[in-house]
Amino acid sequence: MSALRARRHAEGKCLECEEPISPNSESRCETHLAKKRKLPVEHIPPPGSDLTVYEQQAYYKEHAYQRERSLQTKAEDREMLHGLGWTDDDIDRLRVRGHGAPDDPKHVPSDFIFSYVPKADKKGCAEIKRFIKRYEWMQTLGKGVTHRFVVRTKRDNLLAGVCVMSLPNEFSTNLLGPEYRDREKLIARGACASWAPGSLGKWLVRKSVRWTAKEYWRKPNRPGEWFCLFTAYADPKARELGKIYQDVGFIYLGQQQGRGHEYFDLDHPEWGWFNGRRFRQPSQFRRYAQVNGIQWNPRWKSYGKMPSDVAKILRATSKAHESRCVKRKATPKHKYVYIEGRSHNETKVLRRLFRGLHPGWNPDPSRLGLPYPKNRTPPPAPPTVLMPAGMKQAVVLDREDAHRLPYQGSRLNGGYVVARGESFCRPLHRQLVNAKLGDYYTFRNGDRRDIRRENIVPTTLAEIARRRPTLSRYGRGVTREGTRFVARISHRSHKFTLDRFPTAEEAAHCYDAFARWLGGKNAPVNFPDALLDPRQYKSAYQRVTAALHRAAVA
Repeated sequence: MSALRARRHAEGKCLECEEPISPNSESRCETHLAKKRKLPVEHIPPPGSDLTVYEQQAYYKEHAYQRERSLQTKAEDREMLHGLGWTDDDIDRLRVRGHGAPDDPKHVPSDFIFSYVPKADKKGCAEIKRFIKRYEWMQTLGKGVTHRFVVRTKRDNLLAGVCVMSLPNEFSTNLLGPEYRDREKLIARGACASWAPGSLGKWLVRKSVRWTAKEYWRKPNRPGEWFCLFTAYADPKARELGKIYQDVGFIYLGQQQGRGHEYFDLDHPEWGWFNGRRFRQPSQFRRYAQVNGIQWNPRWKSYGKMPSDVAKILRATSKAHESRCVKRKATPKHKYVYIEGRSHNETKVLRRLFRGLHPGWNPDPSRLGLPYPKNRTPPPAPPTVLMPAGMKQAVVLDREDAHRLPYQGSRLNGGYVVARGESFCRPLHRQLVNAKLGDYYTFRNGDRRDIRRENIVPTTLAEIARRRPTLSRYGRGVTREGTRFVARISHRSHKFTLDRFPTAEEAAHCYDAFARWLGGKNAPVNFPDALLDPRQYKSAYQRVTAALHRAAVA
């Protein structure tokens, strides 16, 4: 431990900063404790209960999250600038655009410098990452980052704004046709400091787009690589409308763009809600390989780079993982696109091509795209609620049930979610459906932690017994003695040894024949589709019949 961290530890302060230690930790404050745990969820207790609810990050202010974040950090940022010798008048007089020609006596230069940050600049990339984490809604850079642009002040070289471009999640082959598929860039992240002028954001986006379209292809190490399509999204969860893109002149394509569905893994509630791309990440491939006992190869970044037999196994494991997760529809985003060619004439040709290919997106002949949205609509409340139960476990139930149930906590007991109240402790799914004595219920997807009403279905005791897994490795009712396999069955307090067989499959078929004969068609068996007659096992059939006859006579 360094001398600084040792001093902080001795003074009872956080090891990462000078804040007091949290009551829930021995070495970190509340802020760094949350960062260490990587909690991507908010904790919102339902009315009348002290339960913690795992909710997707939600924001319901009247203005966008970027504005809210600026208000939260304004005082701290201004204090930092005052420490560098800036005054409030210096901050308010910052000028984004210069006025007049450089040789004009009345020329007023801009107070900012626009620049491109290459990947090799590790220090600049780290500073961009910290800036995005402080001011941006997603707080991460995302995947596939290719271009980074920054705006700095000429005085003190302070970082004032960031724009990050990356590879799109899915290339848009229909915007300008398949021949322009590889000419697209996604404006993935962007933010400005709280003290920056209000027009700095749109100026940064415009400069970044034009530089990528007109200057990037001129680099000697990028022959023939140029871009003309720039897509961007505005997330309604952050109350975003895309005002910056509207001011720059982006083409609006509507609010039907999204990731399809979101998922929640009840075994890993710390992940929060995630999209379907997680099932195809190399980190998940490595977990799937470990589950199946496959030696992992770091080169297996996608299914196409794996051997066919390995890819088949991992695909099946991924599908099974997806089926176990809670699934819901994702909130669609606003989509914008900007078309910019390498020259003014090329830009006109590309925009004319876009208008001809998409007349539905261009109802107004005087402009491209649909009318810009004006009203900020809050995201709808999700129909399900996720609550913790046990260590690193979560359960899912309907929102209306979570807010009306009069219990103080829940835990997992034998795989079932048990609700604890002042005078009761019983399975929560039976409490939800008002189950009576003699009523039996099962779960449609087989997961006892998914207690949504649509997942709880009535069943019978025989069906529950049929689905109950067997403890024998050779099959239900089959054991091994030496080199032979023995079929045994119990019926009405009688235990019968049916016969011995050279293989476990033959013994399992024998057990199934007598199980259906004695227990009926719903009896638990090894091979549900097989229909066997117990009389073909003559010796066992005679012994069982004689024993049942003696029991009936007695």
